Amino acid sequence: MLNVFKDILKHRADYLRAETGEHFEDRFEHKLRSEGYSPILKRDISDADFRVIKDFIVQKQNADFLKFKKYPLSFIRGPFGSQNYPDFIIFTGKYAVPIEIKYSKESQTKPFWNSGIPRANGIYIFGSYKKGDITFFLGRDVLNKDRRTALIKFFEEMKNKEKQFEKFDKKGLPDTEKRGFMPYIRRAYDQQKISKDVELNYFSHPQREKIEKNVIITIKKMQ
Repeated sequence: MLNVFKDILKHRADYLRAETGEHFEDRFEHKLRSEGYSPILKRDISDADFRVIKDFIVQKQNADFLKFKKYPLSFIRGPFGSQNYPDFIIFTGKYAVPIEIKYSKESQTKPFWNSGIPRANGIYIFGSYKKGDITFFLGRDVLNKDRRTALIKFFEEMKNKEKQFEKFDKKGLPDTEKRGFMPYIRRAYDQQKISKDVELNYFSHPQREKIEKNVIITIKKMQ
C-alpha cells in the first residue's frame, strides 16, 4: 500500500487523467492490483468478521486503525455500499485500512463533505481534474477531535429538536390544511472562511506537505 501512495506523489498526472470519481477509483484499484493486492467481495468475508470490521470503521471519532490479520494483501471496494464511507478497505495483513476518494471533474480546491464528516482514522485522497492536482491526508489532520465532537453533537441536538416538534405538533399545532409541513434536518458539513487565517484550498495549504508525509509515515507503521 505504501508504494501506491508514493506513486500518487510521483505520477499525479497519470491519476488525474480520470475525469470522474469512478474512473479515479478504477486507476487506484489498478495500482493496488499491480502491487499484489487482490480484490475480494463482501461474500468472501465471514459475517462475523464483516460485523467487526464495519462496527470499528464506521465510528466517527475512532483515531485508531483496526488490527486485522485476515485476508492479507487484499481489498474490498464499496464495502458498505457505493454511496457510503469508505470507498475501499485495504487489508495489509496487519490492519484493515479505510480509504475514501474525494475526486472532482471540476476545479474544486476542497472536497465536498455533505453528510460525511472526516473520520479520524480515514485516509482521504482528494483530486481535482480541471485543477490538475491531487493530494491525500488523514481525517484527523484536517479536523481535530474536539471540533469533530461539537459538529456531531450539533446535529444530534437538531434531530432531538425535530423529534420534540413532532410530539408538540400532535398536541398543539393542528394541520388544518392537511399539508403535513414539518421540519426536516439534513445533516451536511462544509468548510468556510470563518477567519482570515483559514485556508480552504487543499492544494495551496501551508500544511499540505506535512500531512502528506504523515500519511506515508502512518502507512509505514502498518506495513
